[in-house]
Amino acid sequence: MTVTPSEISTTEADLDLAAEEAADLDLAALEEVPSADISSSRGAGRSNDDVGFTLDEFASLLSKYDYNFKPGDVVNGTVFAMEPKGAMIDIGAKTAAFMPLQEVSINRVEGLSDVLAPGEVREFFIMSEENEDGQLALSIRRIEYQRAWERVRQLQKEDATIYSEVFATNRGGALVRVEGLRGFIPGSHISTRKAKEELVADFLPLKFLEVDEERNRLVLSHRRALVSAR
Repeated sequence: MTVTPSEISTTEADLDLAAEEAADLDLAALEEVPSADISSSRGAGRSNDDVGFTLDEFASLLSKYDYNFKPGDVVNGTVFAMEPKGAMIDIGAKTAAFMPLQEVSINRVEGLSDVLAPGEVREFFIMSEENEDGQLALSIRRIEYQRAWERVRQLQKEDATIYSEVFATNRGGALVRVEGLRGFIPGSHISTRKAKEELVADFLPLKFLEVDEERNRLVLSHRRALVSAR
């Protein structure tokens, strides 16, 4: 096919016109892009009517995406206030959750600062439904309690020998703590010439006799640990 000079000039003119129109469209599109400067992007003088929905509708929309927290759930939360009786925790609920001091640890602590720090993010166990103020009650102790039983079950399965400090004695035997749980050594399974009362603060080698989370029974044997070591 043969193209004449007049056809070439016409085609070039059409291309130039198309390029100018495209440039105009690009400039118009750029004018619609909001500025990265927050203050200039707020649209001064605009009313809520311009948004397309009311504040009530917006609140209703947010409620549809609110988390459904249930007792027994384990959630991440941020410590944002520490008070004498407990800590305020942000877990993303409408109202800040509260963790009582007695729920801060499975172990005995002097205060919240022994376990928590402001701004710290960690897991919390939801203990109950919301109260009349819409506030949830949280616990760290419940998480530690569950994991402690998992740990002692594993130790029993492995027939492990552990060492634990006697912190008290009674007529039936001695009391120790294992993974934060209270364990009992029957007097018949204590093999020592010492009087039971003199065992307090002693560390004894122990084997597991009974691990029963449902009945909250953790029974250990000093005698079996000594026999196993021979």
